[in-house]
Amino acid sequence: MAAAIAKNLMKISKLSEITGVARDAIHYYIREGLLPKPVKTKKNMAYYDHTYIKRLRFIKELQNKRFLPLQVIKQILTESEGNIGADEIKTILELDGKLFKNMKSRPDLKPLTFNELVDRFGLPGEEIKKLIELGIISPENNSGDEVFGEDCIRIVEIWSKIRQIGFTEKLGFSVDLLQIYKDLIEVLVKKEAQIFATRLTGNVDSEESVKMAEAAIHLTNNFIGLLRKRTILKLVRDYGMQSS
Repeated sequence: MAAAIAKNLMKISKLSEITGVARDAIHYYIREGLLPKPVKTKKNMAYYDHTYIKRLRFIKELQNKRFLPLQVIKQILTESEGNIGADEIKTILELDGKLFKNMKSRPDLKPLTFNELVDRFGLPGEEIKKLIELGIISPENNSGDEVFGEDCIRIVEIWSKIRQIGFTEKLGFSVDLLQIYKDLIEVLVKKEAQIFATRLTGNVDSEESVKMAEAAIHLTNNFIGLLRKRTILKLVRDYGMQSS
């Protein structure tokens, strides 16, 4: 039985030789959940299939070329488990730092500090702190000072306008309600990334992928807006029919 299993697998010594990863490191990756547990035939005898080679090389690439810590690598591998493979993850990582690089819809918006955000939009500091806590906006380091970039400024501006038209804390419209949008968008983006990567990997180079992604994001944003409008109107009509 063990011989039959071992026929299509390899021992850790062979895996280490092929990948250049030390045996102790492989054991560590398994303990930390970066690699699945191997097939064990005896207490001290384990076998590894060829997927371990690809995964180990991918881990080393993320460490050596992208300088990602193991904790981040584990999160990438865990979140994509069963959905996309190493090559597809590489396609997504290739977009890092390239998407929207030269696209600024409001070039007049210069980075603002926390206090400048409060002063410009007249929101309570606690509300802006809540936006940060929810992960909706986040500061970036600019020459040692924490400032907020264009997207964050525009989000705060939009929230300020929502307040101005009457959606107040007194009526029950707290900042926490924005968590709904954040959660939905995170689910949507992860699914979009999976579809994008699995279709384009091996078929389109990284430069073309960036162009396609930017164009598609613009178009789907419009699509989502129109679909949302139609869904709201349908909901109103449906309630109207039920009440008549």
